[in-house]
Amino acid sequence: MALTEPKMDAVTEPEGVSQSVARFVAELMLEDIPEAALIPAKRMLKDWLGGCVAGGSDGDIDKLVTVAKELTGDTRCVLIGRPERTGPQEAAMINGAIGQVLDFDNSSDENMGFVASPTLPALFAAAQMEPVSGADLLVGFVAALETAIKIGKAMTVSHYEQGWHPTFTCGVLGAAAGVARALKLDTGTTLRALSIATTQASGLRSQFGTEIKPVHSGFAARAGLVSVLLARQEVTANPRPLEAPSGFFKTFSGDTSVTGIVMGNPWSLVEPGIKSRIYPCCFCIHRPIDAVLDILSRKAISAEEVESVDCGVSFWVPDAVSYSRPKTPTEGKFSIEYCLSRTLLEGRRPIPTDYTPDMILEPKVVAFIPRINVYIHEELRERGPGYREFAEVAVHLRDGETLTSRIYWPKGTTQNPLSPEELDRKFADCVEPVLDAASIDSFIARLDGLETLEDAAGLIEPLTTT
Repeated sequence: MALTEPKMDAVTEPEGVSQSVARFVAELMLEDIPEAALIPAKRMLKDWLGGCVAGGSDGDIDKLVTVAKELTGDTRCVLIGRPERTGPQEAAMINGAIGQVLDFDNSSDENMGFVASPTLPALFAAAQMEPVSGADLLVGFVAALETAIKIGKAMTVSHYEQGWHPTFTCGVLGAAAGVARALKLDTGTTLRALSIATTQASGLRSQFGTEIKPVHSGFAARAGLVSVLLARQEVTANPRPLEAPSGFFKTFSGDTSVTGIVMGNPWSLVEPGIKSRIYPCCFCIHRPIDAVLDILSRKAISAEEVESVDCGVSFWVPDAVSYSRPKTPTEGKFSIEYCLSRTLLEGRRPIPTDYTPDMILEPKVVAFIPRINVYIHEELRERGPGYREFAEVAVHLRDGETLTSRIYWPKGTTQNPLSPEELDRKFADCVEPVLDAASIDSFIARLDGLETLEDAAGLIEPLTTT
């Protein structure tokens, strides 16, 4: 008798980790989600959409659009912040990259990755393929976040330290979970989708500071969407993809001891919550930027007055932001030296237009960068008892005065969050090219009532350019 692979629906007792995650996703209903989780989910969606409009015109995205035109003539799907339309796979990939290209997206400390850009593009692509209500898109988004974050948390920091980029590795699972729930798939089909997603997971941190890094989100979104479509066609895959001896946990973290994941209660959106970004650069640099801004709030300083700047960071930061002399905009987003130089020279926080080819190589910045000394702070050489992340900046002036600041919780963290008003201002600044003030108010009202919309796809139509 020929051996055949059992269908996933046949998995019964004992319920494994993979099965329990799939069941949670498939059975999740809007009324199961507390208001305390729905409110930040909508704020994340608004923040991500705004960042997409601002990032849509980035030159790096032009290259992806060119490739998409070579791959398909399909025009069903919107590209946010752009005039073109394309097919579902291509839209998932490009919108994922658009959401990440400015490093303006939301991220999670628990899975050490971005969580909106790898998931929402897949959801919106699915919603443009077939009808998806606003309520189902919202529930799908919450399911996506809970899946990506809780699976990332289960693998601990070892996953990140091995060189993997959780935005992709965990984001693809979140994307598959979100689309499966938005399309109301059953537990067995959802489990197949998650399993197919695990075998497409990838993404290396060595790509930080390159043009392909933001495309990690797009790859995750595209793969998550395709995983669901394959699962609906009953393509078989391992029924225990997370906990199998050679499965996801073992491969990506070396750990096979994970026996359960608590999905919901506490919800990741509530505890510990999600980080929002106010600076368009790697989050590792936000503490040093806040330290410089704190110093500038106490004393106005001109560039001519600065002798040197010492910036003490944790042992793992220099590896993540390794471009001390950036030559490109993407390298600039991963350069402490550039970001602090720009902040000191301008006397304000970094903004998206600081990261253009001309600005990165502006002579006054290039000349100032050698004054910045980044080092590993003595208290942050390794994790251990008493370890608590911070950045410490000391600005040494030519007259002998030294001004210092130590920052533990940068603006946008759950301990120092952006207010709703600050998020609204960020959104308005980002979407100004496509929406006037009245249209912004109308859009926010529609987003606040997302669960009442019959057609979720229509939400992003106004966010295109002509």
